[in-house]
Amino acid sequence: MFHFRKRLRELAREEKEYERKLDIDDKGRLVLDVKLGSISDAYSKYSPQKDLRLEPELKEYFESENIVLENPLVIKVYNDELKESKIEQETLTGILKNSFCCERRKLFKSRRFNNLVSLWCLIVGLVILAASFSIQFLPFLQNIIFSSLEILAWVFLWEAADLFFFQRPGLNARYVHYSKLCSADVEFFSGCSNKGSYTGYVCQNG
Repeated sequence: MFHFRKRLRELAREEKEYERKLDIDDKGRLVLDVKLGSISDAYSKYSPQKDLRLEPELKEYFESENIVLENPLVIKVYNDELKESKIEQETLTGILKNSFCCERRKLFKSRRFNNLVSLWCLIVGLVILAASFSIQFLPFLQNIIFSSLEILAWVFLWEAADLFFFQRPGLNARYVHYSKLCSADVEFFSGCSNKGSYTGYVCQNG
């Protein structure tokens, strides 16, 4: 029971965090700002040249940012080199999109698995519960088996409830988050953000 109360509190905190709005540009798009000291700062130093991957801190930034769902999204990248190189822009845009869509595919599979397991637990729990009630008509087995089956049935039913009502909303929220990132526009600018107080991702080496 404590586990369920803890999950409720966590979901309540997540809901409050998702209410925080990001900056909105003149086109009504939510803005995620990224400032890079150099082009290489966007990529992990451990990824091979032919298989470039996002810098872990940059990836974590996109994962942690909260996105209001009703607005389209734009990722604004500030770097002088990128602004002047169409090839580098296309490379970084492709890697961003591939990273986001890969996470979305993983979450789609996780959601489907979660739904199947919760349904399986529900069915098994109901079958065991029905069996436990049928044993009531066998007095010599009632005290021995009935209580055990009833407890086992509620274990499966609680697990089904936990998966469906507590874990599923978090998976759905993350899936929508990455779906939004997958469809985001990526724009490139020179210098840094024109906001007076910069709150986007800033490369530590930049």
